[in-house]
Amino acid sequence: MEPEKGRNRAVTGRHHRILGAATQAKALLGLIVSPQRASGRLSSAARAEPTWIKDNPHRCFLLPVQQTRPQGRMPEERNGAMVKDLPAQPNISQLRRQARDLQKYVRSGEADSIERVRTSHPNPPKSFADFGLREAQLTMAREYGFKSWHDLATKVGEMMVDVRDLDRWFGIELNNEVWTRIDAASVTPESAAEDREHLLYSAYASALHWRNSGTVANVARGEHLIARAAIVSGEPEVSLQHANRCLQLVEANPEAMEDWDRAFALEALSRAKAAAGDMDGARATRALAEEACAAVSDPEDRAIVEEELQRPPWFGLL
Repeated sequence: MEPEKGRNRAVTGRHHRILGAATQAKALLGLIVSPQRASGRLSSAARAEPTWIKDNPHRCFLLPVQQTRPQGRMPEERNGAMVKDLPAQPNISQLRRQARDLQKYVRSGEADSIERVRTSHPNPPKSFADFGLREAQLTMAREYGFKSWHDLATKVGEMMVDVRDLDRWFGIELNNEVWTRIDAASVTPESAAEDREHLLYSAYASALHWRNSGTVANVARGEHLIARAAIVSGEPEVSLQHANRCLQLVEANPEAMEDWDRAFALEALSRAKAAAGDMDGARATRALAEEACAAVSDPEDRAIVEEELQRPPWFGLL
C-alpha cells in the first residue's frame, strides 16, 4: 500500500472515515465519496489512499457468487454455442492474457481457436493471418454473452475486490469505530463487560486487518489503538504490552514512520505505565513523549500531539 502523496497530517480528536480500497470496491459498496477532509483522529490507516466517505460506519458486506445472468448479457445461446458464465471471482488481467493467447493461436492457424472466432465473433474475418487483439477481445466478450469487450470489462471491474482491499476496509472501519467510542468516553472500566470486550476486540480486529494489508507503520498504529482501547477498558497490563510493542516497531523502523509516530507511541506507553501504577516510569516516559512532540516538524501535527498529551485519563500523573 503506497503512502499518501504530498503533505500528510497526523489527525486526532474527531475521527474521519477513509476507505483504502480499489475503485471497484467503492463501486460495489455504493459508498458516497466526499472530497472534504474532516478533522479527525490519527488512524491506523493514516497515510492510506485519501478517500473520504459519508456512510454507515458499521456497514458490512459480502460479495455474492454470481448466480443470475447480469443485465446487458446476450441470449444464452448464440450460433448453437452456449454462452459461458463468468467465474465467481473474475480477473480482468487474466481475461486480457486469455485474449492475447487467443489472438496468437488464431494467427498460428490453431483450428479450435479459429472455430471459436467463427462461432462467437459477430463478423469473423475471412483471413486470420492478421487477426487483431481487439477482435480476440470481442470474441471473448461474445463468448461470455456481452456485446463488447468494454461491457465485459466493466462487469468484471464491478465484481473484482481484492482480499487486501477488504482487509483495508475492515481495518479502517473498525479503527474509526474504536476511536469514536474512545472520544465519546462511552466505554470506561466501569462499563458492562460486553461493552468493554466489544471495544477491545474491535481494536484487535482492526490491527489484524492492517497486519494483513498495511505497512509496518500501520501495524505500529494498530498496536497504539489496542493500547488505548485497553486503557479505557480497564486493562492496564494489556495496554502496557501493546504500547511497548508499538514503541519497539517505531524505533526499529524509523524510515517507515512519520515524525509524530514516536511521540504517540511514548504517549500511549506513559499512559499505560500510569494506569499500571508505575508513576515514576510514567513520568519519565511522558517527558520523552514531550521531547518527541517538540521535534515534530509540522506545526499542525505538533499541535495535535500536544492536544493528545493533555487528553485524559492520566491516572493522577498530571
